[in-house]
Amino acid sequence: MDFQPKGSSMEPQNNDAVYERVKKDHAEKTEQMLLLKSSLPYLSDKKKLEDIAQVVDFFKRKVMAHFQWEDRDVFPMALAVGDLEFKKMIRQLQIQHILMIGNFDVLADIVLHHGFHFEDEKVKKQFVDTASEIIETMLQHAQIEDERLYAYLRSKGVSLTPSF
Repeated sequence: MDFQPKGSSMEPQNNDAVYERVKKDHAEKTEQMLLLKSSLPYLSDKKKLEDIAQVVDFFKRKVMAHFQWEDRDVFPMALAVGDLEFKKMIRQLQIQHILMIGNFDVLADIVLHHGFHFEDEKVKKQFVDTASEIIETMLQHAQIEDERLYAYLRSKGVSLTPSF
């Protein structure tokens, strides 16, 4: 029985456009994360607060949709075609998704209770530290996906249909 997750196919196809779209999506998210990182030291500046609000919204809408697509379609396919070492890498990527989502929950909780105006230095530090952790994990995560996950799937002729 062939294992074919929804939105994916194991038949070799010219799939360059899809892989390029995923790479572009990662680059876009990287740019947004770097914007957030540059904004963190200036949490008291009104314009930077607006930037942070936009990036948090972007993360909530776009990054979460991307994670859902990978969890639902890409990772099962990768686990089906990969060797043991590749599967271990996929499991680490899945763990990173969970950790980043958990950290995003922390940010959402802070914003829910304090908005973006952090009068308490402890709250500000928690927000900055959590956002920094998300950024660092996201940058490393996207690089691994681009260089290893998607390169491997592409070399195997795996066809993906992004729905993010």
